[in-house]
Amino acid sequence: MDKLLSNPKIHKSISNTPETYLPNIKKDKIIYFPVRHHSPIVSFQLIKLIKEYAPDTILIEGPSNINDIKEKLFTKKAKMPLAFYSISNEEVEIEEEDEEGNIKTKKENLRDAVYYPFAEFSPEYIAIKEALDKDIKTEFIDLHYINLKQYYTNYEKIVNDSYIAHSEYIKLLSEKLGVKNFNELWEDYFETNYHDQETSKYISDFYSFCYFSRKTYDLETLINEGSLAREIYMTSRIIEASKKHKKVLVVTGGFHTPALMALVRDNKDLKFKLKDKGTIDNYVIPYSYDRIDERSGYSAGILFPSYNEELLRKLSKFDIEKSDFSSPYEETIINFIHKLHKELRKNNDSGTIVNKMEAIRVMNELKYLRDKKSVTTKEMIDSIITAYAKGDDNINTIMKSLNKVLTGKKRGYYPYTKEDSPILLDFHENLRVNRLEESMDTKRIDIYPSKTESQKKKSIFLHKMIFLNIEFAYLLVKNRNQLGSYQSNENVYATNEGKGNFLNDDNTYLAELWEYGIKSNTYETLIESSLYGATIDEATIGKFESHWENSTSFRHSVGLYINMLKLEIKVNFTKKFIELKNILDNDMVLSSLTAGFTALHNFMKVEKLTNNHRFTEIYENTFDKIIKQLYFVDSLAFEEEELFSSDLKTIYSIISSDEEKLDEFLEVIEALKIKLPENIQVLGSLDGILYNSKVITESDILTSFVQIINGVNNGENIAKYLKGIFLLSREIFILNNDFIKELNNFFRTIDENEFLELIPSLKQVFTFFSPTEQGKIAKNISEILNISSDFIDDIDNNILAGEEIIGKKLDRLVLDFVKKSKLIDIL
Repeated sequence: MDKLLSNPKIHKSISNTPETYLPNIKKDKIIYFPVRHHSPIVSFQLIKLIKEYAPDTILIEGPSNINDIKEKLFTKKAKMPLAFYSISNEEVEIEEEDEEGNIKTKKENLRDAVYYPFAEFSPEYIAIKEALDKDIKTEFIDLHYINLKQYYTNYEKIVNDSYIAHSEYIKLLSEKLGVKNFNELWEDYFETNYHDQETSKYISDFYSFCYFSRKTYDLETLINEGSLAREIYMTSRIIEASKKHKKVLVVTGGFHTPALMALVRDNKDLKFKLKDKGTIDNYVIPYSYDRIDERSGYSAGILFPSYNEELLRKLSKFDIEKSDFSSPYEETIINFIHKLHKELRKNNDSGTIVNKMEAIRVMNELKYLRDKKSVTTKEMIDSIITAYAKGDDNINTIMKSLNKVLTGKKRGYYPYTKEDSPILLDFHENLRVNRLEESMDTKRIDIYPSKTESQKKKSIFLHKMIFLNIEFAYLLVKNRNQLGSYQSNENVYATNEGKGNFLNDDNTYLAELWEYGIKSNTYETLIESSLYGATIDEATIGKFESHWENSTSFRHSVGLYINMLKLEIKVNFTKKFIELKNILDNDMVLSSLTAGFTALHNFMKVEKLTNNHRFTEIYENTFDKIIKQLYFVDSLAFEEEELFSSDLKTIYSIISSDEEKLDEFLEVIEALKIKLPENIQVLGSLDGILYNSKVITESDILTSFVQIINGVNNGENIAKYLKGIFLLSREIFILNNDFIKELNNFFRTIDENEFLELIPSLKQVFTFFSPTEQGKIAKNISEILNISSDFIDDIDNNILAGEEIIGKKLDRLVLDFVKKSKLIDIL
């Protein structure tokens, strides 16, 4: 490929593309048909051309690796939109530097994926459909994206529609014609102007459009982003087909058409053979209109898919002599005004039959005022806003509803077999066995895992979906702290620490409340999971083993071990238990140990349900390891204080009711007080734990507090100490007014600037308190200062009012400055 890309003959061809092109449909051996992807008018003209030209073969811009499955788009019971989904696996060598500075090479599996979407109105889909109906051969002739990356490392993922849309030619033309962008230009001058024109005229005009767009890019750009590599390969396929067939129709993105014509003209003997590098697996998957819409980020997408589907249908059947409308565009747009009206009425938004009739009237007036051959979506949008809008909020609601009906919620369907993908077939079988609907709509279901075996299996299946990160099921957490709130897939399993076991106080399962449904990328995530195994069970085992093998963190390993039990993953439990103990022995990170200990504690609540006697042993070993790690702590960096304090709080919360463990823990806490006198936040946490355990009293904490007030860096340290105390013992500040008095005395000794510097850190500290607790503190302050508590509320209100007054004064000052500097003339 490198030789071809640097070949002077190829460069000369690209520099001398034909300026014009008018095909002779009756005589030409090869006809080039330039397309805009997903355009209804292009599809309409293509249908006419195939009928008139009757080619022996149709060559289509699409990945040649997918030729063997392209006709699966027309499988019985399949429904558009669908996409080809390709996953590549390639073993590459990667150089890494070890701890001693030596460069070592290791092999790694590089995995990539790409989509090729099709809708009923896509020209490429129409080409295959018409060919099947007329028994014409078809072939995808483009390089697969994944192949292209192998051939040329500088390839960027840019689609030719984007290059046309962003060319300098289009920018200048749009300015000249007074349109905002490429979409508006396309609709005004192509989409609505060629339904009653000869196909040869469409080809000629759109070819010129593409020719001038392409001329604004230099050869280096075309090489670097991959267009030339693709065009060389497509040329080789066109030359080969022209030797076998008398009439060849070439259907590609318009950006490529000039280059393909020149390359075929000048390089009759060009040959190209694909390298076999790695593997590419191709699948058909359901797609959706919201993902075909260009606003989803799909660079070759088109606005308003649902509108375009209906427009192609109207174009194909429109008969002006029998129709009540002047054009298929008017008929389609009026139909969508009806749909919008229904949508607004359904959502209880304002809108009467008068508004609808007014929108249609305004639309037709705008068409004549703007001197357009046919109405476009621009006239539709402007007329709807004029007829229905009653303010900014109302406009937003209307536009949201309009975008909804124009885009549509259509999703494809594909009837999978074992040959297509075992994991997809197994997924559907699991839905059937567990009596879960295969629905595009979101469903809710309550499951009681401990009630019956079937309920348990259903729960395990949905949990496996989350573990595999399949976009299908979401667990709505239903416990005292998170009633009815979402917990995402990633939070539940990717970093699972034993959470998600929903128990009542008597250790019986709560109902698991689930939401599930087929999402736009459910099938892609299932296919990606097939890397681990051919069925849901096999993929779960495969992913578990892969993560387990790479896990060195006790936190992560405990989460995996618990999932192994919860999901009934069929592995050697005894072996995993021994490996977990080894991971515990080698992990010296307190936060990891604490997280693992927390997960074990949470899961111990259901030990009698899991009947796993090993948990007690690993739980005890983890606690012992934590105590040893704490004894080893002799110093602590200031940036480590917050996490360390949080870990101490977590450990204390777990073992506070276990007298034996609490004694061990308190012993190490008292030792840490001696070893970490400079870590003020940790000191506060230690005192809070000791106070909660009745080892020290309020008086002891007050003494420490006063010492900090009178010490060095007192302002900063006050906030740190209180932050540590409040982790566990914030009630002390509410119950004992002496702390407020000492704080007040300190404030009297510092100047205003020092006080202002303290406010942010103190404000953060007092976020530990609930609004009710803050009210109690305010009441205590009012008693100490001998003022009414209402006065404090008035201060708050006055501050807010003062901020508004200051803001208005600043506005006036800025405006005066603008006027004096004559900037007002520019504005």
